[in-house]
Amino acid sequence: RSPSRGLGDVYKRQFQDRVDPFPSKIAQEILQKEFGPKLDDIFKEIDLKVVASASIAQVYQGTLKDNNQKVAIKILRPNIDKIVARDIKTLNLLIFFVGIFSKFFAKTLRDLSDLLKSVSNSELDLLLEASNAGKMKENLKELEGIYVPDIFWQYSSSKLLVLQWLEGTPFSNIAQINESKFSKQKIARNFVIAYFNQVYVDGFFHADMH
Repeated sequence: RSPSRGLGDVYKRQFQDRVDPFPSKIAQEILQKEFGPKLDDIFKEIDLKVVASASIAQVYQGTLKDNNQKVAIKILRPNIDKIVARDIKTLNLLIFFVGIFSKFFAKTLRDLSDLLKSVSNSELDLLLEASNAGKMKENLKELEGIYVPDIFWQYSSSKLLVLQWLEGTPFSNIAQINESKFSKQKIARNFVIAYFNQVYVDGFFHADMH
C-alpha cells in the first residue's frame, strides 16, 4: 500500500518534470537552427511530444539515423538566460529595499542572489552538464547496478544535449516499483554504495537524486 502524499509531494514531482512546456514548434525551430540542413541526416525521427519539461529545459525522444539508437534530446528553454538574469535583477532590487530595514536579512538575500547567479551560469550550459555526466560515468563504472547514459558529443551544444535513451521507472511511481521484479533491497544497497562513493571517495556527487 502506498503511503499518503501531501500537496507538497505533488508540487515537488511537478517541479521535477512537469513544468508547462514551451510549444513544439519552437523546439523544431531550435533543432533546425542547431543542426541546419544536417538535421535529417542525423536523426531518423524525432518525436516532438514532450517527454519531460522542467524549469530550464525539456526533453524529447529521437532515433539516430546511422545506428537506430534511441536518444533523449534535451533542449534549453528559449531565452532562459534572459529570464534568469531578469529574476536576479529583481531579487537585487528587493535586497536594496530590504537593506533599509534589515542589514542582516539583506545580506542573507544577497548571499542567495550570488549563489543563484553562480549556479545559473553552470546550469544553463548543457555542455558542462554533459562533461559532469561523463565524469560521473567514469567514476561509477565499476559499481554494480549503476549506469550513466552515453553522451553524443558530436550532436550536443551548450543549448542542446543528445544522450542515450534509457527506459526506467521514476522514484515517484511507487505502484510500478512495487510491481517490478527487481529486488528493492538490492537496488537500495546499490544506490547507497554509489552515493557514499560519490560523496566520500570522489567528492563529486549528483545533486538531483530524484
